[in-house]
Amino acid sequence: MDRFQILCLSGGGFRGLYTASVLAQLENRLDKKVHECFDLICGTSIGGIIATGLAFSCPAQDIKGSLVTNGPVIFKKKSHGLKFWKKFTEAPYQTKVLKQAIEQLLPKEARIRDASVPYITSAINLHTGKPRIFFTPHHERIKVDGNLYAYETALATSAAPLFFPPALVQNERFIDGGLVANAPYLIGLHEAEHFLSVNINKIHILSIGTTGKITGFGHTSKNWGINDWLKNKLIVELTFSAQQDFAANITKHRLNDRFIQIDETHSDHESFSSSMDDASPEVIQQLEGMADRSFMSAITNSAVTDFFEHVPNRTGLTYNFRNKQED
Repeated sequence: MDRFQILCLSGGGFRGLYTASVLAQLENRLDKKVHECFDLICGTSIGGIIATGLAFSCPAQDIKGSLVTNGPVIFKKKSHGLKFWKKFTEAPYQTKVLKQAIEQLLPKEARIRDASVPYITSAINLHTGKPRIFFTPHHERIKVDGNLYAYETALATSAAPLFFPPALVQNERFIDGGLVANAPYLIGLHEAEHFLSVNINKIHILSIGTTGKITGFGHTSKNWGINDWLKNKLIVELTFSAQQDFAANITKHRLNDRFIQIDETHSDHESFSSSMDDASPEVIQQLEGMADRSFMSAITNSAVTDFFEHVPNRTGLTYNFRNKQED
């Protein structure tokens, strides 16, 4: 094995449209599908939803189309006449449409074990207060999640506090994995090294973000009360962004030029012009425009296009990945 490739997709709510748009253009121009080129896919929050679709051989263009169609419905603003107390006792958005959108990307009643490529998503278990990583059964020590429905773990990884209610998986409730691993680089790196026994010098990671990295605050509030933190869900945005930056620094240190990032970075003002739940036509246009710029840069970078020349070797994996290749 000359290289082991990991695709890492970050969280960021509706800004995942940027992620899906970049991938769709890469797949189209290079005439390759993600599941054909990567040894492992890791995703968190919206990145986890996209990762799930890709792992089940869904074209990135279909995922992008689903976001454009369903995003404005999922993130439909509630009436200003909503009872005051409900604003504090109910999540702003419900998951019915989100669940339907995820299921449309997957084979009927798809379970994690049915994926075409190993993939990982993350969440936080509210019953234990600990991170919960969901795996395909690609190693003899991690078979426990194979029977879980793929849509359930996709809902779990994307159940962002202040946006959606907790997700239910096997009678336990979970919230967004972005609170612990918004950028799942370290999860993928650890999995490859310690479970799949890949030499660190052969690991290559391609990361695609969601344009949500925070570079500074123009906010001038002196006391930083509840309103300051809840405005535009700032506490969630900051948690996701800080975790992502921390993980990226460690991953860069370990992989050097084998860690490639595709993303758009903005100032505080620009970053929050598109909050995680803004699916307006203006934001759709903005995200697609940023994806176009990122794609034009990526397609001329051999460090990116080389990822799509790779043919994964799945013969060392547990369960039925090998059988799927032979059929």
